[in-house]
Amino acid sequence: KIIQLQNQLDFLTSENISLRIKVSSSKLEDDHPIIGRYANLSRQILDLETRADKREKELINAVKKTKISCETEIRRLKLIHEEEIDDKNKQVQSFREELVELMNKVKIYASSQAGVKERT
Repeated sequence: KIIQLQNQLDFLTSENISLRIKVSSSKLEDDHPIIGRYANLSRQILDLETRADKREKELINAVKKTKISCETEIRRLKLIHEEEIDDKNKQVQSFREELVELMNKVKIYASSQAGVKERT
């Protein structure tokens, strides 16, 4: 909101300057054609400068909005991938526990088979 008010203030200030130049130049144009051409060029330059300032502010605002949008998207993607990584870590832990359990069963089976061979 402050940026909008600042932009509006800048625009109205430059418009005020432009109108003052037009009023003063219109009085001079009647008396001196060269001064009138100079005043016309001054108005055109002022208009170009005003439009350039306006475009620059629009670009700055667009860059700020884009930066905020990108930062938000980065945070969102990090959250998504953090959850995926946590899920994968839980799966790995579950597989490890199953593997340990299977290895224990294999050891028990192997030792029971060794005992059977010794008896025969």
